[in-house]
Amino acid sequence: MEIYKGEDFYEKQASLIECHTCLENAIDCLKPFDEFKDEVDYIKIALIEVKKKEEEY
Repeated sequence: MEIYKGEDFYEKQASLIECHTCLENAIDCLKPFDEFKDEVDYIKIALIEVKKKEEEY
């Protein structure tokens, strides 16, 4: 028997997955540019936090 978690749960889960993909794309786009090295590092940190939240859901 599946426990119903509510629409809000699934909306948050979908948003996290979308955010995860977006952050990975941003890293790929910015990685070739040395002047964005710090920004890429910050995005990687954000991606780690998003992955942690995904595991909670």
